[in-house]
Amino acid sequence: CSSDLDVAPELIDELQDRTAGNPLFLRGLLIPGRENGVLVHTDAGWQLHGTLRGDRQLYDLLDFRLRSFAPEELEAVEILGAAGVLDWEVMRELCDADAVGRLERRGIIQLVANHSHTVARLFHTILGEAAIQRAGIVRTRQLNGLLAQHLQKQITAAERYSKRVDVRTQVRLAQFMMRSDLTPDLDLMIDAAASALRMGNIDCGAELARFALDRGGGQRAAILLAEAMFWQGRTAAVDAVLAEVDPHGAVELVTAHGCLRATNLFFDGHVEQARQELLNLRDHIEPGAKAELITAMEVLFAYLSGDVSTAVETGLALCAQDLPPVAMAWAAAPLCWALAYIGRMGDFDRTAHAGLRATGLGQSSPLQLIIGVRSEEHTSELQ
Repeated sequence: CSSDLDVAPELIDELQDRTAGNPLFLRGLLIPGRENGVLVHTDAGWQLHGTLRGDRQLYDLLDFRLRSFAPEELEAVEILGAAGVLDWEVMRELCDADAVGRLERRGIIQLVANHSHTVARLFHTILGEAAIQRAGIVRTRQLNGLLAQHLQKQITAAERYSKRVDVRTQVRLAQFMMRSDLTPDLDLMIDAAASALRMGNIDCGAELARFALDRGGGQRAAILLAEAMFWQGRTAAVDAVLAEVDPHGAVELVTAHGCLRATNLFFDGHVEQARQELLNLRDHIEPGAKAELITAMEVLFAYLSGDVSTAVETGLALCAQDLPPVAMAWAAAPLCWALAYIGRMGDFDRTAHAGLRATGLGQSSPLQLIIGVRSEEHTSELQ
């Protein structure tokens, strides 16, 4: 039985990140959070159901503090308010160094070094929120455009010297671009949405994919958005998103579109309709085209329907082939669980390793978690 003092870890993280334990800031978030129903006490303790927003008194206090900043200091706070965390090299290009130094000495800004890499952030991120609120929409979009342009310059320089660009940097560039007045690069937005999903940041992937789809991103954006919604459990919305675009073009996109629709139907309780969808998809794709992903979904459906023998037989035959990573990941996840269920641990180990390799190639963070959980359980049982 929980006590009134039990607090969900994600709520603790949220409060620490935004207030760094400042009692006045905590009070300004917690009291309105309870009044607005965002902060809820359940049988599991205190939990966050929404976004905590400070009360008027708190933001008035923060606004009064910001008025005491010199213009170049305020600009630095605004930039970090828009960016959250910013590479020091970019920060140094955008902001007055003396102003940043003064803010650091006053405990407003933190510089965190990791070997040769240094990033800047606000000690209390809620101060950045107040600065952005004070700046207004036009100024905030200008700031995001400025951040996007400098990040793009950084990426271009790295590519010029054949340096590998971290996918997290590409995702941040897309986020800055999305919140700016710049003309969006839809290919970049779609690639970033895919990267966010692969990293397990489902909400970010959904946001970027929706932005791209609404601006003409087409079938690939729709598939990514539907996949994100599927992992969020929003099965009712998945079919509507997929219906926004007609499946056409490359067989990989057509197959992904159809398999996602079938899987969503299955998890929404329409089992026979989902099986028929896969059959129709096989008939629809070009003769001779590879249909490994369809077979992987059939393995998934068999296992979840309790037909373990079919899941094992079909899954082992499929995974013995040289599969694309996406098909291997989707096949290996249910096959691992089926093999563990019947005690075929030798086949289980080989399948788990192959599946984790496939997900490691960037296909699906949620599937990596599913395979990894089963592998950890198996390891624990052996110890």
